[in-house]
Amino acid sequence: MNLTKYRSLPPKIKAIATKYFLAVILERLALDNLNQLSKKIREKNGPDSIRNCSYSFLRKKWNNEPIDSAVKIHLLDELVPGARKCLTHPLWQLFAGKKMDQTFINDMLYLLDGRVSAPLFSPSTDMAHPTREKFLTSGNLTSISRHNNPDALACLLLLSLEQRNSKLAIETSAYRTFIRLISFTPMYQIKEELYALIYFHIFPKGSSDNNELRSCEYALSIDMYNLKHVSFKSHFTGIEKDYLDKITHFYRSITNDAISLNLIENNTNQGMLFCNLFDNTDRGWVFNGIRYFKKGGSKDHSSGCLPKLLRQMKYNTRCQ
Repeated sequence: MNLTKYRSLPPKIKAIATKYFLAVILERLALDNLNQLSKKIREKNGPDSIRNCSYSFLRKKWNNEPIDSAVKIHLLDELVPGARKCLTHPLWQLFAGKKMDQTFINDMLYLLDGRVSAPLFSPSTDMAHPTREKFLTSGNLTSISRHNNPDALACLLLLSLEQRNSKLAIETSAYRTFIRLISFTPMYQIKEELYALIYFHIFPKGSSDNNELRSCEYALSIDMYNLKHVSFKSHFTGIEKDYLDKITHFYRSITNDAISLNLIENNTNQGMLFCNLFDNTDRGWVFNGIRYFKKGGSKDHSSGCLPKLLRQMKYNTRCQ
């Protein structure tokens, strides 16, 4: 998707993309707020340059006003090369209200990072005319879900539109990918807006469906992180107002504990890899193991689940 197609998106979608665009720039430049970003731009261009972005301008864009000026987009992209991809990512096309038939799905999948979508295309295909595999296997789904980026999320959402027999499994993978992204990347700044878009546009549910899926949720009682308990969902359902804040707080906290105990390396990729495996093992035992290590214990209290998770992390890291 190019800037022309970005400008054709509904204003609400452009506003969300704009906020994400600015959040990525702030993180890449290690800035705390928009005022610092405005100062950074003035330092680069000179105080009297007409190409500067004032704090009030940036604040308006952060607060639900889409950015449309090619000059301003280019200016910000110069600070963080490639940041404009946040505006033109294929993910936003999913919420544009267009007809999402098989041709649309195939075209969108082809636009994604080839490392994510490769399992969906025939190995010997001419990439000028890509040929889709007929069936989605569990191995394909696992391969896609290992990636921790917006392309993986978009890929899973697109697959959910066509793969009716595997829709619940795909939704689980998409949900967990979404949680990792909002826990460890600038996507945190648009978590409520993006969750609502996915819930209403891709996985709409009636009250009976919500109740049935809630009955399958996994609850973990804890005595740390200023939380009494955490409810782990596997699907996009109706949520309480502060649920996303609570679940991201938990994932960040348990990952920080794993880092402080020297169980994993201190970087975003390792944190998301840890949480991906955490969601696919016995969460209670892993949490128990980390809690006892944090209290000064030297023996494993996770019934072997934590060491197994860490071994799998090392294997997955080597395979990346």
